[in-house]
Amino acid sequence: LKLWDSAARLCWRIGAMAYHVRPTRVQKPWMKQGQMQKVQSTKLQGQAKPSWAASQQRWQPKWKQVPRKPQTVDREFKIDRDGRYTGTVESYYKWSGFGFIRCDQMGVVPGDSVFVHWSNIQTEDRFPFLNKGMAVEFGIMKWKVGKGWNRPATLRAKGVTLPGGQTVALQDEIDARKKEFVGSQFTRYTGTLKFYSPKKGYGYVLIDDGFDLREPVPKEIRVEESEVHCGGKKPLKWLQQLAV
Repeated sequence: LKLWDSAARLCWRIGAMAYHVRPTRVQKPWMKQGQMQKVQSTKLQGQAKPSWAASQQRWQPKWKQVPRKPQTVDREFKIDRDGRYTGTVESYYKWSGFGFIRCDQMGVVPGDSVFVHWSNIQTEDRFPFLNKGMAVEFGIMKWKVGKGWNRPATLRAKGVTLPGGQTVALQDEIDARKKEFVGSQFTRYTGTLKFYSPKKGYGYVLIDDGFDLREPVPKEIRVEESEVHCGGKKPLKWLQQLAV
């Protein structure tokens, strides 16, 4: 009987421990959003929280808000195909390649805000982009989304320039402020592109001989995707042994 009573007490304690110690899912900072990992968490009753509990809340990642999408309009919505408007860039995500412009002319577009894609920016920069708060001039066009005859349409800015029609040129100013150059900023060199991998986003260039360089420069130089000038487009093909 005593043995049975001891076994019952032991089973009760194990059950109590299983109730207070249960697996839970925790979001780790190195994991993608939505991915969770099972860990053991202990439910403390009648005890103060440990000192590390507050710090665990602080290092949890704060996920960025998903950028909003362009607003859809009816097929009967009328636009002036030849009209030009002015506005201010209210947001632009450079590496995503899109943003939104606040139109100065009220009532032209729903919400007085229009979507802008990088391909509609008139620029000579190697990667088209806009700065938040800058004044621009643009037209408006309809852009159909999806497939099918009844697919919805959105509004996009087209032919985006500076006020007065000048092309957008921002890269040189940013380079002068953030980078150091061998020689001058606008000095150009020739060489051979050893290779460029669009999947990895980098490649290497071999500089031609004969340049009078005042500083020691390696023969082989790494080139990043952001420095590849493809007429405003992203390099998508494997390149090799190309004169540059």
